[in-house]
Amino acid sequence: MASAQPKIAIVGGGPGGLTLALFLHQSGVPATVYELRQRPTEEELDLPSGSLDLHEESGLKAIQACGLSDAFSSYTSDCSEAWKIINAQGVALYNDAGDNSRPEISRHNLMRLLLSRLPDDKIRWGSKLASAERVGEGKTKLDFGDHSDTFDVVVGADGSWSRIRPLVSNAKPEYTGLQNLTLTISNLPERYPDLAKFCGDGTMCVLEDGNAVIMGQRGVKQSERLYITMSSTHEDFAEREKIHNMDASELYNYLSTKDYLYKTFADVPKQLIKAACEDSTAPVNQGATTRYDLRPFYKLPIGHRWDPVPGVTIIGDAAHLMTPYAGEGVNLAMRDALDVGAAIAEAWQINHTYLAAFQKALSPLLAAVETEIQTRAGEKAEETDNNRHLLFSEDAAKKFTAIMLSHAGPPE
Repeated sequence: MASAQPKIAIVGGGPGGLTLALFLHQSGVPATVYELRQRPTEEELDLPSGSLDLHEESGLKAIQACGLSDAFSSYTSDCSEAWKIINAQGVALYNDAGDNSRPEISRHNLMRLLLSRLPDDKIRWGSKLASAERVGEGKTKLDFGDHSDTFDVVVGADGSWSRIRPLVSNAKPEYTGLQNLTLTISNLPERYPDLAKFCGDGTMCVLEDGNAVIMGQRGVKQSERLYITMSSTHEDFAEREKIHNMDASELYNYLSTKDYLYKTFADVPKQLIKAACEDSTAPVNQGATTRYDLRPFYKLPIGHRWDPVPGVTIIGDAAHLMTPYAGEGVNLAMRDALDVGAAIAEAWQINHTYLAAFQKALSPLLAAVETEIQTRAGEKAEETDNNRHLLFSEDAAKKFTAIMLSHAGPPE
């Protein structure tokens, strides 16, 4: 039996990929992350980003397993756990301060935290995966354009349009019929104190009957991150409506005057949209003056499953892409990473001197973990899909309030 140490690649440097890399590093298992983006600077990590509530059974469990619990607490002060549900008339139907069970951390700060414990040589930044193919039993070739390499274990943590997923599954993301516009207002309390009071210091949502939703979260430097989501049967909605080329006033007028969007919303929610449009313009190249982050939402089929393929697996959005209406995306990715990492580490401990012995040990461990990932994700995907239909239904604010009250009891 020939001696060879297994080569392990993690494709994708988001929360799932970085969690897996850190867990393996701390378990004494060498692995390399290949990430499309360049390493973010500290200045870039200081910019506003989405806020993530980590759950005890998933995200927080991964934080604990990676020995980050003490450091984690210092990154969770930007967005409180408070929740507000507001109807389109601007009336708050539900207002809860939270119970400290699901702390919020910005996406950038989570990346900063994970990178703080991961050696620089564990990540190959600026690595764009051109193709992935099976080249032998248990081996996968990754081609990055300027170089290629063959690995014994490849974990696809490369998101919605994963290039690793086709090695284990024919499933493709499906358009959900929703378009999401992300906007940011900087320093909200100082510049717009009335809007800050309206939004609160945690998470809020403004719901109408059917087609349009506003969700917001407080972020770094007292910014407000807004997610303005609308229904459309057209996947190419942004291009059809030429949203990317609008200036602030054009975008606001478009959103606030269309019958199927925000025309019937009260003055204060409209003021929030107006301030966000004015604050979120960004210069771009090639003649355009502004660019707005408007994207379609996709999902993989609920209950997506795949058969085991030796030496290849997928985690996070690559495995179970879903809409964000249960707050499970990052949490599932980090729990996936923890479970896959534990399987790899156990096989490594059994035998990493001989490749065949390592592969023999890993295959049943990884197959068992994949079954857990698929089952767990299927349950959460169904939950988030139910929430999606609720938020875009008639009397959504009243219905959502009733659910929150039934789960948590009356807010204090």
